[in-house]
Amino acid sequence: MSKRLGVSIGFLSALAFFLGWYNFTWMIVFMIAVFFLQGEDLLKKNVLNAFFLGFIFLIIDLLFGKISGSYMDFINNLAYSDAEWLVNFDTSSGAYKVLSGLNLSKYIVGIANFVYLVLTIVFGIIALKGKEVKVPLCNGFASKVMGVVAKAEDKKDDVTNDTATLNEIPKE
Repeated sequence: MSKRLGVSIGFLSALAFFLGWYNFTWMIVFMIAVFFLQGEDLLKKNVLNAFFLGFIFLIIDLLFGKISGSYMDFINNLAYSDAEWLVNFDTSSGAYKVLSGLNLSKYIVGIANFVYLVLTIVFGIIALKGKEVKVPLCNGFASKVMGVVAKAEDKKDDVTNDTATLNEIPKE
């Protein structure tokens, strides 16, 4: 396993995954440093996979976090509204506790964060061994960023590569 600045490529790749889970801003700084220092292709590809994996889970967290926040704002507005009958209903029945427990977006964010932690550990261990990490959705993005054409694009379809013209087609 080769080294870059005295540190193994596998360790730097694993560090990228754990930085993405811990703090996405540091992941971006690390990614820029790897590309600025002209790291090896394996390191670049693993760092890009870590970046895209973190980015996907960041989007999930932002979307469902926003939904959860909007839902809780709505419940708070109901609980502390000017309508006296609504406030009495809330305090007597505990409706706020029940409705805030129904915040499904909060649970989705929690499950997504747990899945991200598990994937980070698994892919971090694979990267630590010095192997190429192939995250199913992220690997295609990483290949496109690095300028590598995906294998699916290399396959030629005989139907679309037909060179016959209308004059060459026999008439019935």
